[in-house]
Amino acid sequence: AVRHARERLRISQQQYAQGVITATDLLAAETGLTQARLRRLKALHDLNVELSRLEFAVGRPLTPGQL
Repeated sequence: AVRHARERLRISQQQYAQGVITATDLLAAETGLTQARLRRLKALHDLNVELSRLEFAVGRPLTPGQL
């Protein structure tokens, strides 16, 4: 999703430079990238929280091979 949003922003920047889209459209693409990055970070955070809960439940640290 981040890669797609980054590409959309790149295209939007080119279109804005050519006068094809408005500043509002460009800001929407920038916002889309920011939101995609935020969703990715939230997913990573949630994963780490749940892995910590699992380690607490089993009473020891887990290695990647145990997941």
